[in-house]
Amino acid sequence: MRQYTLVFMEQRIGASRPTPVDGHLGVATFNAPDDEAALAYITEHLVERLKNSVRADLSSLNMVSDAAASGGMRLVDDTHANPQFQDTYVRFDPATQTVEVDWESTRTAFLSEPAERFSG
Repeated sequence: MRQYTLVFMEQRIGASRPTPVDGHLGVATFNAPDDEAALAYITEHLVERLKNSVRADLSSLNMVSDAAASGGMRLVDDTHANPQFQDTYVRFDPATQTVEVDWESTRTAFLSEPAERFSG
């Protein structure tokens, strides 16, 4: 099981990038077994808040058993243990009426090396 956090973002006048929504409506935390289940949870429970946002930043922590921890569970940030890790953004698509991963915002840049560097 993982604990997911969704930070709702808005585009403010004069800001070059989306910024988090202020107050308690700016963040939602919930548990789900995997990313697919997290998207289903967002669709079922958080879609109205997502509709009012430019996008939302989705992150998660792994929940592991720990007898010494309060409640018997401990959160572990294991995201960077995955070499394919990248930030995940979700948005509401009004055309399809679905919650989806915002691939445009999630896309990473690839830097190409000059060809002469690789030639003998």
